[in-house]
Parts: sequence; C-alpha cells; structure tokens
Amino acid sequence: MDSKKIIDRGEADAIDLALQMKCDWFLTDGAGARQFAESLGLEVHGSIGLLLLAVAVGHIKAAPDPSTVYRIGHSSIWVSERVIMEAEKAIDELLQE
Repeated sequence: MDSKKIIDRGEADAIDLALQMKCDWFLTDGAGARQFAESLGLEVHGSIGLLLLAVAVGHIKAAPDPSTVYRIGHSSIWVSERVIMEAEKAIDELLQE
C-alpha cells in the first residue's frame, strides 16, 4: 500500500457500498477511513460505539466484564483514555435505567 494513501482499497470499497446503499451509519475503527467517510457525510461509529448501541437497545443486558472496553481501546485500534472512561460510564448508566 502506498504510504500516501489514507485508506486501503477494502475500506474505500466498503465506504462506496455504504454510500450506494444509503446506510444510516458506517462501522470502522480505522482513523483514515473514519475521517474519509465522515467527509462524505456518513455517520461513523467504531467498536466502542457498537458496544454502547448493543447495551442501549438491550442486546447486552448485564454489565460486560469490566475490562471489555479497556481491551477494545488497547487492541490494534487507537482509542483515547477519555473515550474509554466515558464509554465505561455510559454503559453503567444505561444498565441502571
């Protein structure tokens, strides 16, 4: 892959498909793909956003292992400590409702 490219071919194809299908949102943890998709008007969410959605709509009904969000945030993707802490807090609040 050319170092000047922001996203790879697979990410570009996925974004193109999301646009063609008029998707409500696009899921990626790639910073370049996120930035590019947002510049095209797509609403973008990552793994932590997907976890929060699953809790919010009731697919996850009990608190995940306390290290789940931490492990997502410290995997091969980059997530700020602030986002990790806010996600953990949001999950706790959603499950208390």
